[in-house]
Amino acid sequence: FGVAALLSLGLLVKRFSCAYKYKYRLNAQNPIFANIETIHTYQGSRLLLSGMWGWVRQPNYLGDILA
Repeated sequence: FGVAALLSLGLLVKRFSCAYKYKYRLNAQNPIFANIETIHTYQGSRLLLSGMWGWVRQPNYLGDILA
């Protein structure tokens, strides 16, 4: 039971974090992202600092590790 729960948690974390970043990259002006903290990077993109991306540097990789 524990292995299946850990696998499910890992897949959920990875899926949610990738979808969140994808939706932000498509339309950063969406009202869902009204209170999101970001900073500019040297490459010209924005780095997410709030939500799951603020708690863990790479939550999508954390999901891979858990799964």
